[in-house]
Amino acid sequence: MRKKVYCGGEYREFELLPREKVEEIVADLDLEQVVRCAMEGYVRGFKSGIATLDLVSGKLTSDSLGTNESQHPWEAVYVVLFKIGQNESLDDFQVNGDILNEEEYAEYKEMLKNDEISCYEEYAEKKGIDLKERFIENQVYYTEGKEFLAKVKDQLNKWYRN
Repeated sequence: MRKKVYCGGEYREFELLPREKVEEIVADLDLEQVVRCAMEGYVRGFKSGIATLDLVSGKLTSDSLGTNESQHPWEAVYVVLFKIGQNESLDDFQVNGDILNEEEYAEYKEMLKNDEISCYEEYAEKKGIDLKERFIENQVYYTEGKEFLAKVKDQLNKWYRN
């Protein structure tokens, strides 16, 4: 399907993959892979990380956008699959259960009580816990049951209308 995209007084035409092919690609994607892709563009406090599917090539891509930033229309021939907002962080999750398991949390509380550490980040550093991985795990866990693909279908409806 050919699609014209307008910007700056002129049109550029793109050959989009067939919608069925795009839906097949999206259905085959692993949610963790998509979250990791969004994480590549994420800069805590500065830039949102966005996982997109390029509608021309069918490739999963990562983008990084700050407040009031957007892609040039000719570069944004994609659907957004997942977004990690620039102000999201591990602090949005509960220390007990989400960030640390029960055993880790009990040890963390004990070390905190004994003034050996001052925060969970310090505990994680001492114990070799990768907080970035825990962040990704929580994003996947809290997204899995949701209908995030409905948003993708809405975007596809906009791209593939006649």
